[in-house]
Amino acid sequence: MKDLLSSTEEALSFVVIVPAWKETEGWKRLKAGKFLTHHAVVPQSAHRYREGASYRRKGDYRVASFDTSVFWWQNEAGRDKYMVEDAKVDDLRRAFRGSEEAEKAEAEAEKEKVEGGKKRKGGGSKEDNDQKKREKKDKKAKKAKKKKSGGQSNFEKLMMA
Repeated sequence: MKDLLSSTEEALSFVVIVPAWKETEGWKRLKAGKFLTHHAVVPQSAHRYREGASYRRKGDYRVASFDTSVFWWQNEAGRDKYMVEDAKVDDLRRAFRGSEEAEKAEAEAEKEKVEGGKKRKGGGSKEDNDQKKREKKDKKAKKAKKKKSGGQSNFEKLMMA
């Protein structure tokens, strides 16, 4: 990145997202780099993501295991063309949080852990019934969210802005 940023007059901007492992050499180099124009930390509790094996999990989102650092590296032309504004950083933070549906699903999952595997009406276990309810609720929420957002995710909206 450093070579690319220093070897051209074209506007270049890189956003690097890594765990906020401040003691590592790579993190220190990103933080101290001469092309760093902005750095933000997303707390672990405010960062959700979809993993490749999400089809095996009960919920769509997973809470990050660590705080996350977001570094903006830009050359001078990149700084002028792609200014890092507070509003855009706030949008990025909202995108990292995932959806309200993810937060609700997480709260429900916590509630299930407390209640255990009790039997419910309909003969199925509580987990089976709850899984069906979540799937139905998630499908409905995704449909409503897609309709409301014009079919774009928070990240897609942010990148198009």
